[in-house]
Amino acid sequence: MKKKLFSKSIFGYDVDKVETEIEKLNEQIRQLNVEITLAENVERELAEQVRQYKENESQLIEIPMQAQNSTKEMIASANKNSVEMKDKYNIQCEEWLISNKEEYDYLNEMLKQILNRRDTMMTTLEKLLEHYIADLDSIHLSLDKEYKLQELDLLKEEAKKDEEKNIINFPLQEDDQNDIPLLTIRKVK
Repeated sequence: MKKKLFSKSIFGYDVDKVETEIEKLNEQIRQLNVEITLAENVERELAEQVRQYKENESQLIEIPMQAQNSTKEMIASANKNSVEMKDKYNIQCEEWLISNKEEYDYLNEMLKQILNRRDTMMTTLEKLLEHYIADLDSIHLSLDKEYKLQELDLLKEEAKKDEEKNIINFPLQEDDQNDIPLLTIRKVK
């Protein structure tokens, strides 16, 4: 205000001009106050945005860290579960193998017993056959007598009439395998 804004008159400054100028200055002050208020509001909004961005930034940093930690925990848990499942299945497989080995051993023993019995029966049948062959050799038939030979059909008819059959049994004694089974013949109606 070093410049002379107002001209002087006899009675001093022109009041109308001074009041007009004061009114202009007050209007500028009001406008500046409004601009300051707007600027403060903008500054608060920007400060809030900066705070939110910083908060989001910290979350963006934490989320990958949490995801990485969660991934490590999930991998560790999966590894632990897979080891437990593997151990469980190994135990089940071993039990199954033991169970099947017992069954295999039992069946193998049964097969050996059956083969031994078959060999015993074969030996017994061979001895009986030899005995019967020896007995047939010792039987002498005289040719002086006439023998009447019947046809097989007549034998069948007689068997039907009697309704009896001869059954030959070869019992094997299970308690003692050294005994030779005996030949028994019985008639069944």
